[in-house]
Amino acid sequence: MRTILSVITIIVLTSCTTHKAMGPWPDMALERKILERPSLEGRIIAIEQVPRFLVSRGTASALNHDPSFDHYLLWDWCRGNGFEWQMITLRPDGRASSGWSYTRTVMTAETADGRDIKVTEGFLKGTIVDYKALRAAGLAFFQPGVFTCDIRTADAVANAGA
Repeated sequence: MRTILSVITIIVLTSCTTHKAMGPWPDMALERKILERPSLEGRIIAIEQVPRFLVSRGTASALNHDPSFDHYLLWDWCRGNGFEWQMITLRPDGRASSGWSYTRTVMTAETADGRDIKVTEGFLKGTIVDYKALRAAGLAFFQPGVFTCDIRTADAVANAGA
């Protein structure tokens, strides 16, 4: 019995010492809101916060006011190589070692055959314990030098801050 208690105590102590505390997150939003518009290599990225109870259509608890469970959208309306805009959705995901997964949606440029939407999904790498780390991981999708900004392709949200 003593051996079992000793093992449990060691496991608890080890798990407590390896846990990283959550860092600062934006205040909880009750509706979708633009958090910031960082300028990155001459293009405007809009970062939007979407409360998880809006994403989950009311199935998630609105009582949990921890914004680290919200979804974050990183929009880029500038022209890229072969596409008009892209959006990265970052969302909490218990299957990822970082605790976050992503969906990248790309609207291709218009061709004779029309437009196409490409969607890729995956998991963020590294440790995400605060909004700063999540922001950096999301902005990493926008490679320098790939975009030229043409605000005419943007929608009203991008034009409002431009």
